[in-house]
Amino acid sequence: MAGAVDARLRGDFNGLRTTVNEGMKLLAPLAGAGLFARYGAGPVVVLDAVTFAVAALVYARVREPAG
Repeated sequence: MAGAVDARLRGDFNGLRTTVNEGMKLLAPLAGAGLFARYGAGPVVVLDAVTFAVAALVYARVREPAG
């Protein structure tokens, strides 16, 4: 990410990125448990598979910068 963020904003960006990352570690299990309690295991497994496939497609479209 260093090349995508202006040098003056890197500290702020890294702080925000870390905050969001750690926050998701708290919220994701709660959201998963809520979905499981409400809809059961089947839909949760399908949702997990769909998000994995979307991530794979996005990753496949990432290109290395020229040079």
